[in-house]
Amino acid sequence: MVTTGILEEIGLAFCLGIIMKGADLCNEHKCHYFIGDKYVLGTLWGIIGIILINNNCFLSTAIIALLLSYILRAKIDYINHGIGSTLILIYFLFNLHEKPECFYYNRFIYLFAAFSITGLFHDIFPKLIEKFVKITNLASSLIDNNTMTEIIHSLLNYILIPLTFSFFWNEPSLVVCFSLFAIGYEVSRALGPKFRKERITTNV
Repeated sequence: MVTTGILEEIGLAFCLGIIMKGADLCNEHKCHYFIGDKYVLGTLWGIIGIILINNNCFLSTAIIALLLSYILRAKIDYINHGIGSTLILIYFLFNLHEKPECFYYNRFIYLFAAFSITGLFHDIFPKLIEKFVKITNLASSLIDNNTMTEIIHSLLNYILIPLTFSFFWNEPSLVVCFSLFAIGYEVSRALGPKFRKERITTNV
């Protein structure tokens, strides 16, 4: 399996953010980039995730915690999400059998709890976050309230949580990779819809 250095990890994390949001855009916003885009993006999501968890044991633990928090929140709700998640989980289980020391159970519990709590709060009480955005005037003429709400969630889930645990556990790769993931995710959210094409439908 391919191994990578820190610069490659950062680049892969950024690409993962772009691809994951791109996969979302194919479903949620009906974006279309090329034939079979949903399945290609889902497969790339899985392949990049596998490379990342293969290379860094701590990052592997964090990615699995995040992925399982997505499952808890019912965010794996389309076929391309399922493809990416399944590839990562299957590889993780095989890798866990071969290298059980490469999974930090105690740290997994903390990360899973943190990702799940913030994620569920975002899902269950979105109006509270939107109200906070309105009261503090965080949105602008360029960014509407809904988009700012999602950005706040990204900052909390993908930067503040990793930053906190990186500090306590002295693992800078966590906050660096998750920050680049979040940037890639938001870049894809902003630019992805601008490059979409009309889907071609045919009657059989």
